[in-house]
Amino acid sequence: MPRAQVVSGWDLANWRPKPAQRAAPSGSVYWLDALEATPQALGKLAAEGLWPDPCDAPQRRPEGFNRFTFAVWP
Repeated sequence: MPRAQVVSGWDLANWRPKPAQRAAPSGSVYWLDALEATPQALGKLAAEGLWPDPCDAPQRRPEGFNRFTFAVWP
């Protein structure tokens, strides 16, 4: 991946532009080598994403930001 993309858009509910954010493009693949984590921690991470509590960008969450899927490479 050469660099992050800038994502913005229009907030229809508040009739203003959404803030621009840098993001990895959809379909980006990362290889995690020697990952040390429990299955419970990985399950929580996959279910909740990387959002802080409280969420700092609630308008982005329904759009799929900070979502990912784990897969095991044989």
